[in-house]
Amino acid sequence: MKAYLWSEDQSSLIKVKQDIPKLTGSAIVLDWHQVLDTDRQTSRNVQWVGPDGQIPWRHRATLLELGHLCRESVRVVHLVICSHIETSSRNLENVIHSTEQSGLPVQLVLITTQRTGPQGKLAALRAAISGSFCLFDDNTEIIEEFTGASRPIAQVLRPRARRSTLLPNNCIGWSISSEPLYSIAKQFVKYFSRSSACFCLAAVRLRQRLGRSTVLRSFRGILLFANLQGLGILLSTAVIHMLCFSQTITTNW
Repeated sequence: MKAYLWSEDQSSLIKVKQDIPKLTGSAIVLDWHQVLDTDRQTSRNVQWVGPDGQIPWRHRATLLELGHLCRESVRVVHLVICSHIETSSRNLENVIHSTEQSGLPVQLVLITTQRTGPQGKLAALRAAISGSFCLFDDNTEIIEEFTGASRPIAQVLRPRARRSTLLPNNCIGWSISSEPLYSIAKQFVKYFSRSSACFCLAAVRLRQRLGRSTVLRSFRGILLFANLQGLGILLSTAVIHMLCFSQTITTNW
């Protein structure tokens, strides 16, 4: 794994030669190839990185908006780029150059030599980020690994690629800058900025694995105890998020 951080004057990305400490907080993670370097409004309406290295204008606006939401968040949320590049020095140079030229508000750029496994994206992100993270990627192998590990992920489609059967439709789209993925990214920031996020996360996981009615029955006993301890409002809020908000933003946590 290779890691790049901004220089002190924020003018360039510098390769980190030693192990970096884990980023505290959560992160929205974006793949580069077919995700940030390509903007498909439809399968035939496509924009790519320009000759000057600027990423598609909609993507830059999207990342600036997400960066603003991250800065305003009560809880720490980062923007991270994670790209799989085996040996191509040119592809690596393109990622670094375009990130610098576009002035993207990312805290970290990670480069992995494998898509999955010990040297893959999931392993790299677990090593680099202390909290939860949501990945936007086009590769179905990576999606399978993330869903198998109960990690949130959304699929960015490319032509002739199959749609993942492991994800709901609102977590699959042509572009990070189009619906529904644009809303998923924003809601992820807002979701983890809330003080009750840890309770909501537990509720979401229960809802996915047990179903709505089963979770409701399970939470009745918890809420009775929590009310005695003065925690009823917080857990009640978690249940509301589980039943309503989680239907929109969650994939497989």
